[in-house]
Amino acid sequence: MDKCIGCFRPARDPDACIECKYLEAHHAFSLAKGSLGIDITEEEEEEIKYELYCALRGMEGEQEIMERSLLARIIGKCADTAVYLPKKRFVDLDDMKVVLFDLERNAAYMTNADAVIRISGLPANALDGLRNDLPAYDYIGERFIPNPLPYDISTMDKVFNDTYLFSFTVPVDYLLGNIFNMYPEAIGRRNCIAVFDVGYGMYEGSIIVPKFEMNDAGKRFYMPPHGDKLIIPDKSSIIGNDFLDLDTPYVGSVTTVDDKVIRANVYKRFEESVVFGMYRIIDELFPDDIHPFNLALYAESDILKFPLASAIDKFETKGDKMACYSKFSPIALELEYLYGILVLYRSFGFKFINMYVQSPDHPFLLEGIQESPEQPVIEVGVAPVAVGFDGRICETALAGSGI
Repeated sequence: MDKCIGCFRPARDPDACIECKYLEAHHAFSLAKGSLGIDITEEEEEEIKYELYCALRGMEGEQEIMERSLLARIIGKCADTAVYLPKKRFVDLDDMKVVLFDLERNAAYMTNADAVIRISGLPANALDGLRNDLPAYDYIGERFIPNPLPYDISTMDKVFNDTYLFSFTVPVDYLLGNIFNMYPEAIGRRNCIAVFDVGYGMYEGSIIVPKFEMNDAGKRFYMPPHGDKLIIPDKSSIIGNDFLDLDTPYVGSVTTVDDKVIRANVYKRFEESVVFGMYRIIDELFPDDIHPFNLALYAESDILKFPLASAIDKFETKGDKMACYSKFSPIALELEYLYGILVLYRSFGFKFINMYVQSPDHPFLLEGIQESPEQPVIEVGVAPVAVGFDGRICETALAGSGI
């Protein structure tokens, strides 16, 4: 490697390193400004300095090397996420369309306030050529700039310090493929909520019906071994009488109790699985009968299931796992954010991610499961969508916003 003609440190380019080129650009600008007596704003000044820097001799070779560098590959892999993640409803957060690098931690960050992405464990030379005063790559201006975010690195790091009660493993390709097949365009995904539930989870006061039997009239019922009252599905049950499979456990909330019968709103199967649903928000003038947490009423194309596997190693038996997840409440997030985050994981070669959850009201964490030493550590803290008990609070708010 040649030495820079300005500072004599090793440089990829035979003429000058990036830092010296910037110093030379600043010097050239100062001379021009002094001789012309021009009056410009700080923003215009930075634009002129950057253009001078790009025009300096040797920049073409430096740019070509940078485009082939690990830093350029990281920027390229983050491109879709950095550009599309900040697109909130009727708000285009251009200042957040950046990848922010931290040279001390050897890490990269992206955020839109609702989600914070941290990519750490990068190779030692991954950020070669970056300057501390220009740590952010701006996808709009296609250049490195000072940190434009309203957050510093320490603030964003705090997102990842929480502890969590639940976890489950999510297959990246399986979700990505099905989301894309159903909603191939971004506008479709922007109008959807993604809902995760665990088959063992129950609303407070719910009961487990181990199985149903059927009488001669086709009515489903269950008689507890030591009980004196039949359990039957309520007429308004989410999963109606005709759709209940025999010898299958279900979860239901009690609606009425009389001398001989307990009626229940049966709302899901009780099983060792994770259920993922895509719920389309519609205008409040045309209300839907389905609400985000009523996963049993989703169309087949809008719902997926995969086995429940936990990264939190505290379950000695299946009963322990059932007892823990009985307090799991469904969690909702915006499908557009989830899709962009999954694309990022896939671009770095991740096949599975762990999702850590505290409650529907607290941010949750996504963490890529590394399968090779070349993969960095990718963590994502995401704020859930505020959804009421059956989703009407969320639906009304989003529909009222003009979607």
